[in-house]
Amino acid sequence: AQAEKAKPPRPDWAVSHLDPFGLRFTALLLLCVGLLFGSVSRMSSVSNMTPGGVSGAMAQSSWEGWISPPSYTGMPTLYLNDLPTGALKVPENSQVIVRLYGEVGALTVNETVSARTEVSSSADPAHAFALKQNGTLEIAGEGGRSWDVTLTPDRPPVLTYVGEAEASARGEMSLPFSAADDYAVVDGTAELTLDLDQVVRAHGLSADPEDVATIELQLPLPITGTRHAFDETLIDDFSAHPWAHLPVELRLQVRDAADQVSDLEVVTFNLPA
Repeated sequence: AQAEKAKPPRPDWAVSHLDPFGLRFTALLLLCVGLLFGSVSRMSSVSNMTPGGVSGAMAQSSWEGWISPPSYTGMPTLYLNDLPTGALKVPENSQVIVRLYGEVGALTVNETVSARTEVSSSADPAHAFALKQNGTLEIAGEGGRSWDVTLTPDRPPVLTYVGEAEASARGEMSLPFSAADDYAVVDGTAELTLDLDQVVRAHGLSADPEDVATIELQLPLPITGTRHAFDETLIDDFSAHPWAHLPVELRLQVRDAADQVSDLEVVTFNLPA
């Protein structure tokens, strides 16, 4: 009689204590994504990816192309498919890569910007070259495009200022200088030689001097900040060197990332010590 009065307990839908990491919501998310982006009607697109199931769109000829400016310019890579036909201005020495897909010969690459003397077939599926001169770049064929390319020149670096060499209280030589480049100066050198023609050849200096190797120094560069244009000071101690206080000739040059060097800057002075 008591059993007939019993009622079944209500189900407890609170299962959070059984799923402390919330994985049940991940399953729900995957289900919603599947319903949103996939359907039975799209099954045919998967079958077209198998051998022999190439769609008509994939069978057509197509192309892709990129222009990558030198890394030291800090400029982004250009995707040629996003650029309309017309004028194009890019840095000198940028790299071009073009890929042709589909039937060989349906598309060709014609250009006058690389200044190459030996060129492979314009119908090759892959092309890679550097931009060396102003000219045209064309993807000829259905869906192709062409551009009039103008190059932004990369000018050599320059030494804009070289000051007077002085000696500090500790006997160190200090020589201030300034350098600049379109993008960045990567290093600099200084060569120090004895200016024998200016030496007073009297007393103990009347004899020919011993052969002493040219002193080669690395110019200091800024540790932080830009190297586009900067001021620095070359500091070294020549107090113990045989040329101390004698006339010397210092030749300075700086180099940029394109391996271009500045004009040689030559200064003469008595070596401070």
